[in-house]
Amino acid sequence: MKKIKKAILIIMISLISYSGMAQWQLAMQEGGNIYTLVEQNNVIFAGTLDGVFKSDDGGNTWTIANNGLANTVVHAMIVNNSRLFAGTEAGVFISDDGGNNWTESNQGLTISKINSFVLTNTGIFAGTDDQGIFYSSDNGANWVVKNTGLGNLSVRTLTSNNGRVFAGTYGAGVYYSDNLGNNWTQSNNGLTSWYISHLTIKDNKLFVSTIYKLYISENNGIYWNLLNTTFEYKVLCSVNYNDYMFVGTDGSGVAYTNDYGQTWTIWNEGLNNKNMYSIGVFGNNVWSACCCGYGLFKRLLSEVTSSEEINNNCEISISPNPASDVVTITLNIKDPANASIKLSNIFGISLWNNNKKRLIIGEQQIRINTSTFSSGIYFIIININGHQITKKIIIQN
Repeated sequence: MKKIKKAILIIMISLISYSGMAQWQLAMQEGGNIYTLVEQNNVIFAGTLDGVFKSDDGGNTWTIANNGLANTVVHAMIVNNSRLFAGTEAGVFISDDGGNNWTESNQGLTISKINSFVLTNTGIFAGTDDQGIFYSSDNGANWVVKNTGLGNLSVRTLTSNNGRVFAGTYGAGVYYSDNLGNNWTQSNNGLTSWYISHLTIKDNKLFVSTIYKLYISENNGIYWNLLNTTFEYKVLCSVNYNDYMFVGTDGSGVAYTNDYGQTWTIWNEGLNNKNMYSIGVFGNNVWSACCCGYGLFKRLLSEVTSSEEINNNCEISISPNPASDVVTITLNIKDPANASIKLSNIFGISLWNNNKKRLIIGEQQIRINTSTFSSGIYFIIININGHQITKKIIIQN
């Protein structure tokens, strides 16, 4: 009995220790599927399978905000000044009082599931599941159908860039319009699949995800070039923050890039599901929601900036990965630095550390004997001048 109690105590201590590691933290589990996230006046809104939830305290507590919402399956949300839009399976609803009350706003809109919104300088476009695209120039009071030239009415995603609006369809690829949606032109040069899951813009570069691959266009959608990604599944959502673009995928979790998709960092520590339906940046956190009721998670942006500070001061490589007998950490130090390095298991228990050393300029190699470790996932945690970065490794013995 004493041995059992001791084992339980060790596991509890391990879990507490692990929770302190850099990782995603559960922030909300209400609402079932969480399809969309927006922020208005420092209030976070989540559009879910069970309607709209909102938090005015940074995600610590949530309240349901469905008064007047005749359909509670909310797939898309957008903010335009003081007006909040919710796209449901019964069309559009608007709120002018921070989500306290909702009013149906489907004048001119053939009621259909709303998949996406995009706000432009002239108005709002709404993409529907089977009725194409609608446009409002009066902040949602009236809608006009805009389907001329559109070869597929299943519009999954919308974005805009420099006056050009892009629509991603599920079966006919990408279309664009330069005249407020009055005419649409198909633009699939370079794409090998015409089933589009997501479109986004970063610094005049356009990204499109199909069910198989991720592509980039640097000429406003005229031609698409394939990107090599470290994740295997389609992108469902994205958000930009300074130099970074964060994406949520349909099976590989969250990844980010700061070089327009040339390299990616997988960012999944702490997630209990890797099917991500929505992502956003609010306050000091990145927020991302899993499918199937697994919840909404948040993670500190400072983890990324810490990684950037380390990368500015030190080039790091870890090999081999997966490993068996020995893991080699190669550090190319650009400026003298105080560094601590440790290897931990998934419970946060430190199995090896270098006792914090002063590193000089140049390349240095640190070898860790892993021959006695059990097969599994481990973490190498590197702290340089107060900035921490965590690398996942796999040991196969």
